[in-house]
Amino acid sequence: MIVIGFFVGALGSLILGHFALPYFSTYKGLSWLSKFTSNAPIVINNSEQVYLNEGVNLIDLAKQVGNFTVSIYDAKNNFLGNGLIITADGLIFTTSSVIQKNKQLNVMTSDGKQYEASIKQSDAQSGLVIISISASNLQIGQFDKSEDLKPSHRVLYIGRGNVKFEHKVVSGYIVESLANQIGTKRIMSDAVTGSDYFGGPIVNLSGRVVGLTVNSEQNIIAENLQIVLTKYLSDSHE
Repeated sequence: MIVIGFFVGALGSLILGHFALPYFSTYKGLSWLSKFTSNAPIVINNSEQVYLNEGVNLIDLAKQVGNFTVSIYDAKNNFLGNGLIITADGLIFTTSSVIQKNKQLNVMTSDGKQYEASIKQSDAQSGLVIISISASNLQIGQFDKSEDLKPSHRVLYIGRGNVKFEHKVVSGYIVESLANQIGTKRIMSDAVTGSDYFGGPIVNLSGRVVGLTVNSEQNIIAENLQIVLTKYLSDSHE
C-alpha cells in the first residue's frame, strides 16, 4: 500500500505541477498559482526508426555502371550473361557460369554494337574468365577492394540489358561480411538476383566495382579484381 501510494502521489504531483496549475494560472486572479508550478523539463523516452539520406541517385548510378557492362551471347544469339569492361581496347571480366562450355561468343556493348569475342584466360578456382573483343575507346569500370565491404553497406547488382540498352538493377544491403577465403567468396545481402545478373558487376555507392555475380545464391567473385587485371596485363607483355 505504501509503494502504491507513493507512485499515485508522484503521478498526481506531476500532473498537477506540469499541467493543471500552469493551465489554471492563466485565468484572471489565479496567476499566483504559477508559484507552485515546476520548471523542470519533462523527459520523454521515445524510440524511432531513422532513415538516412545516402545522397546517391541510384537510377543515375545504374546508368553509369551500365556503360561498362556488356551482354554476352552464344553463337545462336542466346543470352548467356553479362561482363565487365576492364580496358578501353576490349578486355572483359566475366564468369565461368556465363561462359559454360561455349567457345563462340558474341558481346553487345551499351551502345548496341556487337562484337565477336575470344576467351583469353580462365581460373577454375575463382571462376573468373577474361574474354576479349576488338574495340577501342570503351568505357571501363573502376575497382574498390571487396574486403572493405561491411554489414549495412549498400551495393548495386547490374544485370541483363534490354533493347533500349538499359540494364536490370537491384540493390541490397550487406548483412554479413565477406568470408576470408581465396577466389570465390560468399557475400550475403538482402538483394534477390537470378540468371539475368550472372557475370554482372556489383558496385558500391561510389560506382566502383567490388565483385561479379556468379550465381543466384549470392556467390560472387570478390577478390581484388584490379590486382588480377594488373597481373594479367603484366604476364601478357612478358
